[in-house]
Amino acid sequence: IFLHEKNPDMFAATQTEQQSANVELAAQNNADTVAPDMPTVTTQQNVEPEIVEEAPLVSGIQAATVEPQTQLPKVVEPIVVVPEQEPLVDAPEFTPRQKAFRTLFEIWQIDYRDTEIEPCEFAKSHGLFCHSGKGDILQLQRLNRPVILIVESATDAQEFPVVSQVQQNEVTVIESSGEYRVTWAQIESNWNGDYVLLWKPLTTVQNIRPNSQGEFVQEIDRSISIILNRPPSNDDVYEYNTSLVREVQTFQRMQNITPDGVIGPLTQMYMNNLVRADIPKLR
Repeated sequence: IFLHEKNPDMFAATQTEQQSANVELAAQNNADTVAPDMPTVTTQQNVEPEIVEEAPLVSGIQAATVEPQTQLPKVVEPIVVVPEQEPLVDAPEFTPRQKAFRTLFEIWQIDYRDTEIEPCEFAKSHGLFCHSGKGDILQLQRLNRPVILIVESATDAQEFPVVSQVQQNEVTVIESSGEYRVTWAQIESNWNGDYVLLWKPLTTVQNIRPNSQGEFVQEIDRSISIILNRPPSNDDVYEYNTSLVREVQTFQRMQNITPDGVIGPLTQMYMNNLVRADIPKLR
C-alpha cells in the first residue's frame, strides 16, 4: 500500500508484468498436462480429386480409339491365258493275241504294256525268244513251259488261252474271261496243235552249230556234264568241238530229237529243264 501510494505508476507496471507472467505460466502448465487418451489431430489441406474422363462404352465394352485408315490401292491380278489343249487320244487296246502275251510275260515276271511293240520283238529285249510249233499234249508236257494255245473258234476267229500250270490231272488255263481248271482231254478236243511259248537261250543265237566258238560253249559243256553225270572239262572250252558234239547228239537221242548235233530251241529247252531253276515251268 505504501508503494502504491508513493509511486502509483510503478505499481501499475509491476502489476501488469505480473499478470503477463501468470498467463504464460498457466499456458505452459496446460501444455504439459495434455490428457494421454486424447488423439493428436493433424490438420490437412483439402485436395480436390483429379477428374479422369473415360471413353464411351460400346455394348458394355470400352471402345478403343480408332484412328483413320489409309485406303490401299486395288491390286489387279494378271490375266493368264491357257492355250487350248488337243484332246487326248486313247492308246490302242491290246489285241487278243497281245493280251495272251501280256499274261505270258507276267508269268515270266516281265511287264508288257506297249501295244505298238510286237510281243516277240519285245521278248528279245529281255533275253527271250518266241518259239512257235505244232504238236500234241505229250509235247507240251515235255516242253514243260507256260504256253499260248492257238484255237480256232466257231466264228473263225482265233482265241489264245494260256496254259499256266499243271497239277496232277488239272490244267490251269487263263483266258480273257478268267482263270479256270480243265483236263488235258478237254483241251485236246478243242485244239488243233498250234502253240507259241517263250524260252531263254544259252546265247544270243537260237541255233548253235558244230565248230561254233564263244564263251557260251562253256555253258554247253557245264550243262552236258550235269546231264551225263561227268566232270566238267578242266580246260577252258571255247569251241563246240567234235567231242562235245557227240555228247549233245547222245542227249538228243534221249529226248527223241533229231541227233544232228545242232543245239536249237528244242534241245536248249530240254537241257534247261534239267539244269536250270530260274525259268517258269508248268510243273
